Amino acid sequence: MSIDSELLDDFGAIMRSPGRAEDAVAHLAEATALHPDDATLRAFLALALHAAGHSTLALATMLEAALAAARPDGFGGYGSALAEYQRQLVDAALQSRSP
Repeated sequence: MSIDSELLDDFGAIMRSPGRAEDAVAHLAEATALHPDDATLRAFLALALHAAGHSTLALATMLEAALAAARPDGFGGYGSALAEYQRQLVDAALQSRSP
Protein backbone atom coordinates (compact mmCIF):
# COMPACT_ATOMS: atom_id res chain seq x y z
CA MET A 1 0.00 0.00 0.00
CA SER A 2 1.14 3.48 -0.70
CA ILE A 3 0.06 5.89 1.98
CA ASP A 4 -1.99 8.56 0.32
CA SER A 5 -1.96 12.21 1.23
CA GLU A 6 -5.57 12.06 2.45
CA LEU A 7 -4.65 9.60 5.21
CA LEU A 8 -1.69 11.72 6.28
CA ASP A 9 -3.81 14.89 6.16
CA ASP A 10 -6.40 13.19 8.38
CA PHE A 11 -3.67 12.10 10.78
CA GLY A 12 -2.21 15.58 10.91
CA ALA A 13 -5.60 17.20 11.51
CA ILE A 14 -6.42 14.79 14.31
CA MET A 15 -3.03 15.21 15.96
CA ARG A 16 -3.32 19.02 15.89
CA SER A 17 -6.66 18.89 17.70
CA PRO A 18 -6.29 18.94 21.49
CA GLY A 19 -7.49 15.75 23.13
CA ARG A 20 -7.82 13.78 19.89
CA ALA A 21 -4.75 11.54 20.12
CA GLU A 22 -6.93 8.51 20.92
CA ASP A 23 -8.89 9.22 17.72
CA ALA A 24 -5.62 9.13 15.79
CA VAL A 25 -4.73 5.83 17.47
CA ALA A 26 -8.09 4.31 16.48
CA HIS A 27 -7.82 5.62 12.90
CA LEU A 28 -4.28 4.35 12.42
CA ALA A 29 -4.88 1.03 14.20
CA GLU A 30 -7.69 0.35 11.74
CA ALA A 31 -5.49 1.29 8.77
CA THR A 32 -2.68 -0.89 10.13
CA ALA A 33 -5.05 -3.84 10.55
CA LEU A 34 -6.10 -3.45 6.91
CA HIS A 35 -2.47 -3.17 5.74
CA PRO A 36 -0.36 -5.12 8.26
CA ASP A 37 2.78 -5.10 6.10
CA ASP A 38 2.99 -1.30 5.86
CA ALA A 39 5.82 -0.18 8.14
CA THR A 40 5.05 3.50 7.55
CA LEU A 41 1.55 3.11 8.97
CA ARG A 42 3.04 1.39 12.02
CA ALA A 43 5.44 4.29 12.50
CA PHE A 44 2.59 6.81 12.41
CA LEU A 45 0.60 4.60 14.80
CA ALA A 46 3.57 4.67 17.16
CA LEU A 47 3.60 8.47 17.08
CA ALA A 48 -0.12 8.58 17.84
CA LEU A 49 0.29 6.09 20.69
CA HIS A 50 3.03 8.26 22.16
CA ALA A 51 0.86 11.37 21.88
CA ALA A 52 -1.94 9.49 23.65
CA GLY A 53 0.37 8.65 26.55
CA HIS A 54 0.95 4.98 25.73
CA SER A 55 4.74 5.21 25.76
CA THR A 56 5.58 1.51 26.18
CA LEU A 57 3.24 0.43 23.40
CA ALA A 58 4.47 3.34 21.26
CA LEU A 59 8.07 2.17 21.63
CA ALA A 60 7.08 -1.42 20.84
CA THR A 61 5.17 -0.30 17.75
CA MET A 62 8.01 1.89 16.50
CA LEU A 63 10.46 -0.97 17.02
CA GLU A 64 8.12 -3.24 15.07
CA ALA A 65 8.01 -0.67 12.25
CA ALA A 66 11.81 -0.39 12.22
CA LEU A 67 12.22 -4.17 12.10
CA ALA A 68 9.71 -4.41 9.25
CA ALA A 69 11.40 -1.65 7.26
CA ALA A 70 14.99 -2.77 7.81
CA ARG A 71 16.90 -4.60 5.15
CA PRO A 72 17.55 -8.26 6.07
CA ASP A 73 20.96 -7.53 7.59
CA GLY A 74 20.02 -4.05 8.82
CA PHE A 75 20.42 -4.91 12.50
CA GLY A 76 23.27 -7.35 12.05
CA GLY A 77 22.88 -10.30 14.39
CA TYR A 78 20.58 -8.34 16.69
CA GLY A 79 17.32 -8.57 14.74
CA SER A 80 16.06 -11.55 16.76
CA ALA A 81 16.99 -9.90 20.05
CA LEU A 82 15.21 -6.69 19.05
CA ALA A 83 12.13 -8.67 17.98
CA GLU A 84 12.09 -10.41 21.37
CA TYR A 85 12.41 -7.07 23.16
CA GLN A 86 9.52 -5.74 21.08
CA ARG A 87 7.34 -8.69 22.16
CA GLN A 88 8.29 -8.07 25.80
CA LEU A 89 7.31 -4.40 25.47
CA VAL A 90 3.92 -5.37 24.06
CA ASP A 91 3.38 -7.83 26.91
CA ALA A 92 4.34 -5.17 29.47
CA ALA A 93 2.01 -2.64 27.87
CA LEU A 94 -0.89 -5.09 27.86
CA GLN A 95 -0.26 -6.08 31.49
CA SER A 96 -0.26 -2.46 32.59
CA ARG A 97 -3.72 -2.04 31.04
CA SER A 98 -5.19 -4.98 32.99
CA PRO A 99 -7.38 -4.08 35.98
